[in-house]
Amino acid sequence: MIAGSDARGRPIHQPVSPEPDIVLRLARPEPGDGDDIRQDRLRVLAPEERQRAEGFLRSADRDEYIRAHWLLRHALSEGTSVPPEDWDFTEDRYGKPRIAEHLGDSREFSLSHSAGVALVAISTGRPVGVDVERLADDDPSPLRSCLTPAEQTTLSALPGPDRHPAFVQLWTLKEALAKAMGLGLRLPFGDVDFTWRDGRPVLRPTASVPEPELWTCHRLDAPVGLRAALCVRGPRPRGRTYPRSSREMTTLDGFAPAGVRQADGEALGSAAFRRRHGVRLAYVSGSMYKGIASAALVARMGRSGLLGYFGTGGLRPEQIDEAIARIRADVGADGPFGMNLLAHPDHPRREEQTVDLFLARGVRRVEAAAFLQPSAALVRYRLSGVRRRDDGTVAVPNSVLGKVSRPESARAFLAPAPAHLVAALLDSGALCAEEAALAPYLPMADDLCVEADSGGHTDQRQLITVLPEIVRLRDTAAGVGHSVCVGAAGGLGTPEAIAAAFLLGADFVLTGSINQCTPEAGTADDVKDLLQSAGVQDTMMVPAGDMLEIGARAQVLGKGLFFPARANKLYDLYRRYDSLDAIDAPTRRQLQERIFRRRFEEIWQETAAYYATRDPAELARADADPKHRMALVFKWYFVQSTRLAMSGSSDRRVDYQVACGPAMGALNGYLAGTELENWRARHPDTLADLLMTEAARVLRTRLAALVRT
Repeated sequence: MIAGSDARGRPIHQPVSPEPDIVLRLARPEPGDGDDIRQDRLRVLAPEERQRAEGFLRSADRDEYIRAHWLLRHALSEGTSVPPEDWDFTEDRYGKPRIAEHLGDSREFSLSHSAGVALVAISTGRPVGVDVERLADDDPSPLRSCLTPAEQTTLSALPGPDRHPAFVQLWTLKEALAKAMGLGLRLPFGDVDFTWRDGRPVLRPTASVPEPELWTCHRLDAPVGLRAALCVRGPRPRGRTYPRSSREMTTLDGFAPAGVRQADGEALGSAAFRRRHGVRLAYVSGSMYKGIASAALVARMGRSGLLGYFGTGGLRPEQIDEAIARIRADVGADGPFGMNLLAHPDHPRREEQTVDLFLARGVRRVEAAAFLQPSAALVRYRLSGVRRRDDGTVAVPNSVLGKVSRPESARAFLAPAPAHLVAALLDSGALCAEEAALAPYLPMADDLCVEADSGGHTDQRQLITVLPEIVRLRDTAAGVGHSVCVGAAGGLGTPEAIAAAFLLGADFVLTGSINQCTPEAGTADDVKDLLQSAGVQDTMMVPAGDMLEIGARAQVLGKGLFFPARANKLYDLYRRYDSLDAIDAPTRRQLQERIFRRRFEEIWQETAAYYATRDPAELARADADPKHRMALVFKWYFVQSTRLAMSGSSDRRVDYQVACGPAMGALNGYLAGTELENWRARHPDTLADLLMTEAARVLRTRLAALVRT
């Protein structure tokens, strides 16, 4: 079925956007495609099309042809008064199909189909061509003559496994150009020369294409196992700022055609959430500590019309400021992105400094993590700039997403800012009178994310129990809380898991672990190789290094690593002994020689130098309390293990600390045997589109099966 269709694959007509420039439609086989649907589609086709369909020997080829021409007719009918069965076509002198003149429709179109998938492009006022091709198992060497010498050199420089997909992509670009030019295979492909500029295909002048500036070509993000391309005459087609509209119908190089219909994945979740943040999908990439959710990752999401949060935890203010500037340069002043704000109840000044930076730089979204209750800094961020408009509505410039795993924390975000904090901020001059007066009229958060069994800090709550509980809290909230969107996180690595979250009442979903196994994530390639090999059973619980003293727990990757066992050993020693000197000599030697690989004295000197400038009170406490000094030395190992993982120190691989939940292994299992099996192909927006599109498919097919039974 295509987006905007009913359960039997019949389009539900919606008005197209005014004067769309390029419209793309895609259809592919569905589990429910049977003879009744085939007959429905055949009835739309012209007699000569039905006759040709019957001439195919293979049923798969026949169904593909029927699907493609059914799709073309319905796509042309959208927004018109012409029924799909009434379209007539003619051919020009080169055999290019056109809409019959008597219909008075000047639009141009292009149709391609392969491996069961059909792709249509419709343009207003200029030639257009599309092509979709299957990645064959073998490399068609004879077709290499279709490449220019420069293209052959480029392909030869690629790693072996990448050459054939790159060749097929080049072929689709040339095929799409030939269709747009109206020449078909009369265009000598060996005299069509493509190069790449900033990841985009660019034509170079040749005898066959003497004026390449007349044409604009794009790669399309095709379903797994296919490559696709679009070419149009003239400048870059008009479209939205963001590059994707669905996984099957978007470009890979920074452009989304106007008029693209909402894909199934785009219909999941809350429309209010999508409108609030100006995004395509009710899907978020969450922050990860120390910029693992990097500026490159967040910017890639933003350019794709998706929301991502940068991981500020453990970074200095100047590093955060640099990330803000980089993201904003990539996504624009109004592009969707946010920054993490981590609770520091014992060090409130850290929160204040971060909020100062966010307000100074105009950061409009924060992901508030580890807050049991709102702090003064978070309240100041939320209320700064709040004002009443002339029409009486309240303008709230700063949006908060609160991450919670307990009902009591959820209640705090569903309620207005605590009155005593608002009063204190007003008295100090941090808020103006209007901002304080409007505080009772808005909740502390626009969005709540219910975090279940996840990577890093987690209490391993089950999404199936905690999400419905907090959705009910929202639905029964008195006053302002009913407007808050409630999302789900934790364990979301497959379409089935995401479909389940939406069935449980989620307005949006947030992923974490799976995004650190992408090229854009700020962790080492060595770690990504480990993550790619993980299964659902390959995580372990360890003490959280930043809260070692109270025994808080975190979930990390366990497969092939000694860190989990060593971290648990350190916590056991902390509980049993009151100082480093009290530990028995063999254990002290093991810690220094095998685990730390440094003497306690060296570690303490480094630790003391850090706290002398960052937190002198912590240093004074350690001088007075040998057990606290031991805790700080042990915490050094947790910090060091994270540094090793981010830098990729392969000689210390066994000591990598890699926050990871079971969603990572679930995704690996789902992608096994596909072209996304290798993490180098797993961009965060690619995963978002795939998971949401397939989640919609899961919901549709499973619910249809339930209804039938």
